[in-house]
Amino acid sequence: SIFGTPPAPSAKRAHVPIAGDLAMTSATLMASEPPRLIVPEGAANEAAQDRIDRIFNTPDFHAGLLEGEELTAALGDSYGRVAWDTEYADEAWIEFVDGDRAWPIYRKGILTGVVFWDDLPGGDKDTAWRHLEYHGIESGVGFIEHALFRGKDDNLGRRVPLTEHENTASIPVDAE
Repeated sequence: SIFGTPPAPSAKRAHVPIAGDLAMTSATLMASEPPRLIVPEGAANEAAQDRIDRIFNTPDFHAGLLEGEELTAALGDSYGRVAWDTEYADEAWIEFVDGDRAWPIYRKGILTGVVFWDDLPGGDKDTAWRHLEYHGIESGVGFIEHALFRGKDDNLGRRVPLTEHENTASIPVDAE
């Protein structure tokens, strides 16, 4: 007890997971009904609707959305980012990322990009590897830029080629 007499050593204590319960309750209120994304009917839109169904109208996306809402309740924000690994799945999917692993970029109050970062394995007391992934939009066109940094625990360090770490070496990058 901060104020008053400390409890006796024999006093019974109970763990009450109130923070987790509040986050889960908040997430359930926000995303209890999974959204269904649709495009207007028409011959040209059937392919678009089929692709949306394969990416968004799935149990995996709905579970991720609920998890994202729980992260938002606990941390203040979370972000959905496009992920695509042809060794894992034929389609892209949305991966929800904790707000403490993302840096939002606003232009005149509008979210125009997010920088995500991951600490990579293989570092030691003198070396830390970080993968930065910038999802942005410029002139109406979306893009993703990958960068690998070799630094220390307390600084980002310098940018190095993606090929210098096994976790980023296979990321396909085009000249633009």
